[in-house]
Formats: sequence, structure tokens, C-alpha cells
Amino acid sequence: RLSLVGSEMCIRDSPRTHQNDIVALAEQLGATVNLSFSKDDPFDFCVAKTVNSPKYLLARALGVPTATPEWLRDSAAEGEFLPLDGPGVPRGYRPPPFAGLSVCVTGHSQDERADIEKRVVAGGGAYASDLVKGACTHLIAADTTSAKYAHASRWDGVSIVTDAWVRACVDEGR
Repeated sequence: RLSLVGSEMCIRDSPRTHQNDIVALAEQLGATVNLSFSKDDPFDFCVAKTVNSPKYLLARALGVPTATPEWLRDSAAEGEFLPLDGPGVPRGYRPPPFAGLSVCVTGHSQDERADIEKRVVAGGGAYASDLVKGACTHLIAADTTSAKYAHASRWDGVSIVTDAWVRACVDEGR
């Protein structure tokens, strides 16, 4: 079993009422909770529901373990922090690779689109055939010639990636 008494934990969960519940669980287990974050204010664990939050991305960049709120709830029920990996550990204790992401596709065949949709949805993300400003987080582009690509490249908040990125996320599990 994992002991994190005295550890610093970063929490990213919304809405605020859920975040307060998560903070209480972490504190019940002896962790100190840091709701702010920066690379200069280190933390030992990140609890996140989505993979596109600044806190989650900072945790990944720093090599800090990330876990779901379910992991923290189950840990509190057991009275100690449960392991995140290993035999018999539910895969659901780590955020799925596309949790909180909404993807759209351009330049791919119908079969390729169906395959991408299947992988994204299985990985916790949402798939949309239409590129919608403010809703789409990622455009999976086969080339740079489409109207979707032209629009997405001008919009803040849309990352343009390739199918290779999707495969790498699935292979890495994050």
C-alpha cells in the first residue's frame, strides 16, 4: 500500500462542490492539498478528471503521478492510498488518454474516421464530425489543405494533431 501522509497533492476537479469533496478525502488521508500550482510550487500527486487541464499537463511534464477522483474515493474507503499500478489494480485509477477531449477529423477516409472515433471514445473522449469553435479541443488532420484545418489553425484552444498522436496516446495510456 502507498503512504502519502505529508505529501503535497494537486487537485483538478469540477464543479467546485466536487472539488471540495475531493480535497476533504485527500486531507482525511493525510495529504496536503494545493489548489494552485506552478512548476516552482512542487506537488507529489495530481488528481484530475481530464487530461487537458493545465495542472494535469504540468504534472505530466514534471513526471508527477496522476490519478482519478475514483482512486482517491476508493483510497479513503480503504483508509489508505491504494496503488495506481500493478496486478489487480483497476485501469480506471488513471485518467483515460482522451478524458475531457473533444476531437474532430479532417482528410481521413471513412474507415480511418471510424477507427479514430472508436479509439477516442474508448479512451474517454468525445468525437464530433463538425468542427465547432469553443467545443473542439483537437483536430486530427491527415493534411493541411482542408477548410477545417484552416479554421482550427486560427482558433485558440484547438490543437492540431495527427493519427500518430492518437495511436501514441492509446499505446501510452495517457
